[in-house]
Amino acid sequence: VYRARQLELDREVAIKMIKPEFAADTESLKRFQREAKAVGKFRTQHVVQIYQVGSENGVPYIVLELLLGGNLRELAEKQPEGRLAVPDAIRYLKQSALALADAAEKGLIHRDIKPDNLMLDQK
Repeated sequence: VYRARQLELDREVAIKMIKPEFAADTESLKRFQREAKAVGKFRTQHVVQIYQVGSENGVPYIVLELLLGGNLRELAEKQPEGRLAVPDAIRYLKQSALALADAAEKGLIHRDIKPDNLMLDQK
């Protein structure tokens, strides 16, 4: 994932690219495309927004909302004793549950829920 500027709209974005060595692998490519389609179905504050999907020189990419707050694992590691306070943990758990409920309503299952995949904004 790279940090970039979307020139047309003058905003910072994240660009997720499939590694070139996996672009030729049919299964990896299909998984990447499924991810883009799944995330693109969401319009909720609990799921990162997709702005664009494309391919450049045979390498597929997804342009996403840039979240600068790191991930939940990083946040927890910065806390005393390396874990979140209970009220904070409950707040993040509720937000994650709302996102998963949205996914379930759309028939989607996230198969890799972990603190590293729970991204935070700066709010």
